Amino acid sequence: MRSWPACRWVLLVLLLVGFLPAASSADTVTVTVSRGNVRAGPGVTHRVLTSVPQGATFSILATKQGWHQIRLDDGRNGWIAGSIVRVEQEPRGLTAVPANQPTPWPKTFRNSIGMEFMLIPAGDFMMGSTPAEIDHVVQSFGEFIRRRVEREMPQHRVQISQPFYLGKYEVTQAQWQEVMGNNPSYFTGDPNRPVERVSWDDVQEFIQKLNAKEGGAKYRLPTEAEWEYAARALSSTVYSFGDDESRLAEYAWYNRNSRMGTHPVGRLRPNAWGLYDMHGNVWEWVQDRYGRDYYEQSPTRNPQGSVVGASRVVRGGGWLVGAWNCRAAIRYYHAPVYRGYDLGFRLARSVALGP
Repeated sequence: MRSWPACRWVLLVLLLVGFLPAASSADTVTVTVSRGNVRAGPGVTHRVLTSVPQGATFSILATKQGWHQIRLDDGRNGWIAGSIVRVEQEPRGLTAVPANQPTPWPKTFRNSIGMEFMLIPAGDFMMGSTPAEIDHVVQSFGEFIRRRVEREMPQHRVQISQPFYLGKYEVTQAQWQEVMGNNPSYFTGDPNRPVERVSWDDVQEFIQKLNAKEGGAKYRLPTEAEWEYAARALSSTVYSFGDDESRLAEYAWYNRNSRMGTHPVGRLRPNAWGLYDMHGNVWEWVQDRYGRDYYEQSPTRNPQGSVVGASRVVRGGGWLVGAWNCRAAIRYYHAPVYRGYDLGFRLARSVALGP
């Protein structure tokens, strides 16, 4: 029998005991199965989803307590115990339609009440956090937040198959006033501050009225996947601009620089796709229902969120929270009737109807 080089045995031991982050879903791995059952969670107490043959090849999404999360051929995610005997790296990275490719839609437009939108190209990306990012956050801020941030896993590939428009800025108080005839915000004084203290239900009413005003069902909230895809703007780092937290104040109003309140939109630096305040200022409602384990079953193509549950997802962080709550992958949720001093939204618009 041909023996392995010592370095391969070291890699195997480190992977199995959890000292190395799991391979991303862009890696191809061969798993020698010690148990043939694929389970719903990491451990023998979880229900069996299916069985697989020894030596089967899967994409590993995460590793936990000696179990590996894999994606099955039917699109479901499950957990299996086994020994990794080979890891083959494939080219990584995010893709999108090239910026210079002609499209039938303008790259930007302004609607009747002054909202500005940016065209977001179709493409694919890795959604969520890696185990290494989760471990770094927990080590920095404490074990008590682990359960909260683990909802960002497993990191998984998502395809956004159609371009769409997304608001260049968060919806402002002036724009809300124009459509709704009132201003529910706590932090007033400048009409270009983002509107806040609006519930998900309130936002649906705003969208209905704006669509009626403009003569069609054009506007909506972005899906959670669309939001993160646009926030990352082809980056794969903790923030859209990189991993260096010390630069966050250039892009985001958060608890280190906000002076405990909102700020007019567009005052800091945008991301690579020209979107402002995707980190910080106010949390932003998205369309999706929240499911803690949704990422484990999420489809690759245009995921729409959980089909069960009452709460709705919010993204991006806000003026009240710290840097770890402003990461590109951070996700939280509220009841659809909840109104918060640090909670607003930005609109998406489908391209099929044209500008």
